[in-house]
Amino acid sequence: MTMIDLKSSVFTLTGTPKSQYILTILNSPQATPQSTTYYSGGFSIGKELSFTLESVHTLALETGKRIDVKENASFIINGTHTTINSAGSEYGGQSKFRFSSNTWKKQISSLNLSSGARAEFKNAFFFIHDGTITMQKDSTLAIQTDVIRFQRSLSNNGGEINLKGNTYIVGSPIDTKPAGTGQKNTAAFFTSIDGKVAIEGNLYNGGTTPIDSSQNPIFPAFDPPAMGGGSIVLKGGSMQVSGNIISQSGGSSSNEGGLQNSNIELYGSSLKAQNLQNQANSLLLFGAYDNKMGTFEGNIQNNGNVLVDLGGIKLDGDYQLVLGTISGITSDKIELKNGNTGFSKAILDFKNDEWSGVVKLQIDQNAINAFKQGLNEGERGILESFGDEIFIFEGATTSSLSQDVSTFKDKLKTGLLDSSYLFIETMKSHSTILDLRPHTLTFDILGGGIWGGGNGGIGGIGMRWDDETLFEIGSLEMSFWGAYAYGNFNQSLPSFNLLGISEFKNQSHNLALNAYTNFIFQESETSLSVGYFASFLASSRKTQTPDTFEILTSRYSHHYIRANLAQGYRFSFSQFFTKPYFSLNQALHLIPSFSEGDSSYAYSSQKYCTYDLSAMVGIEMGYEISNLYKIYANVSYEGMIYNSSDFVLFTSSHTPIAFKTPFIHRVGVDFGGYVGINEAFGVNFEGNFKYMGKDFYYLGGNIALKYTFSSF
Repeated sequence: MTMIDLKSSVFTLTGTPKSQYILTILNSPQATPQSTTYYSGGFSIGKELSFTLESVHTLALETGKRIDVKENASFIINGTHTTINSAGSEYGGQSKFRFSSNTWKKQISSLNLSSGARAEFKNAFFFIHDGTITMQKDSTLAIQTDVIRFQRSLSNNGGEINLKGNTYIVGSPIDTKPAGTGQKNTAAFFTSIDGKVAIEGNLYNGGTTPIDSSQNPIFPAFDPPAMGGGSIVLKGGSMQVSGNIISQSGGSSSNEGGLQNSNIELYGSSLKAQNLQNQANSLLLFGAYDNKMGTFEGNIQNNGNVLVDLGGIKLDGDYQLVLGTISGITSDKIELKNGNTGFSKAILDFKNDEWSGVVKLQIDQNAINAFKQGLNEGERGILESFGDEIFIFEGATTSSLSQDVSTFKDKLKTGLLDSSYLFIETMKSHSTILDLRPHTLTFDILGGGIWGGGNGGIGGIGMRWDDETLFEIGSLEMSFWGAYAYGNFNQSLPSFNLLGISEFKNQSHNLALNAYTNFIFQESETSLSVGYFASFLASSRKTQTPDTFEILTSRYSHHYIRANLAQGYRFSFSQFFTKPYFSLNQALHLIPSFSEGDSSYAYSSQKYCTYDLSAMVGIEMGYEISNLYKIYANVSYEGMIYNSSDFVLFTSSHTPIAFKTPFIHRVGVDFGGYVGINEAFGVNFEGNFKYMGKDFYYLGGNIALKYTFSSF
């Protein structure tokens, strides 16, 4: 017997596309013919290459290693289908292909097929995969062995699977302690989405797997059986089994976890077999996918549970889900989910208390149309983006859907529009000029928190230069400020009935540039503030219905240009002053176009540009204890006078949803003080509170180091 030990090496093949490579294992003269065990550290086959491994008795892929077959490449292993003395190899005995894993160390082997790739394993007694298999669109997995064992997980995303041999989808136990001293029973998972599966032989879902039967009593081959459950989930596509299907519980009594139940779930897919035995505690589910119900062709013997789920169907009619004889599916063994709502009725058809394989659905289209007509255009667009299948889910009534749509619209606005305004408003709060000292350079650290309609905050740095010019009739104060802050905003949203946004997150980088001038003539003060503020945002929202869950992301920016003209009058009383003022504030908002993607649940926006005019009244107050110590405060109210245009989002079907400007009223309170270290150095501390409407509040502050240049 020969051993090739490349446990630590990955066999990597690159070359000219369309090239073919064959590696044939030649045994030494002293070895038993066709008895080589290949211990592999993995394979990587480059794009559009073909690789064949010939005459290997056993391929043993070591724990945590992987086989990667790139786009349009092929990987073929041709075994020997021979039996050797198991004393000569830990895997010896019957010829096999084995993918090993160590769950305690989280070393899981894998087979990964890229788009158009092909992997073929043939001419052996066993194919044993104790890791993960991932197949991309148009890939192919072909296995021809006496026994095929999937013991961890297989995910097929639009590929084709051809299996020749009795196939077992049975969970291998996971290690809960090192060195196999503690184990837990599990289930194996076989998932196929829009894929095609053909099995020539019987299919066993859960139970116990057969093992290498050529055991040497003194040095047995390493081939522990898998004992656990199985989970087959088919969404679209098809599966054909030439023999029978047995779905049953499994697990070792000496392991943790107890028996693992098994399930077969057919969502809009077709399953065909001679017979299907759904044994005790196993589940057979018929569900919807792409507006089609799953079906089974063949005979069913049931001793477990059956579930018919109409969620996702939007056309009424009689659905024949089983073509064949049925036994054991009585009214106490089958359950109907969804279909009976304020807009539809559904029943299971029985004959002599035995299910006939038919479910009947009646949809009240008049009720649906009447409900839609009662919504405005934007609300109707939101509802229609979820499809008419939403009316079939349990709990669908005019009341529940009206509430969901209204809440959804409100939270959509909060997440995509209001949050960008929030960051702009928080930066504006820190631009308030309350303590201006001529010839002074200021470095400040700013930050604060948002709460109410959501939670978040900002943190950043800023720099400001203050100066003053004196005239015969008065003086001109000037201030130039720039800042950067990182912001975040989160919403954990309230529960919903059928459709909603369960979570919203927003991260932002925020910039501010502001110039302030204040002309003082005796007690009269006229100020002009011109600024540019920008927020660059990355958002993420989770949208959910009873059968869908999507995370939608977008990147966009909000640019804000303002020009505020204020008039105030200062009243001085020794060390104390107060200044009531009135301000007209003009602003231009620009949000360039953005999109959340191509999902039917995604929203997009064309370029948004709007002009705002608002009025502000307020009062400033200050108390100068000495030249080195000062406290001050400002209270203001701002109300919107005019907004030129609404913000509009579009559904995937281009239905517009219009939103008003988020903040109609704003109330601000600013307070702070100055502590001088000497005539040149001092420390400024400020606090900012702002109510921004819609239950949004901001509380922030900054601490600043000031230096006054005496040479001016």
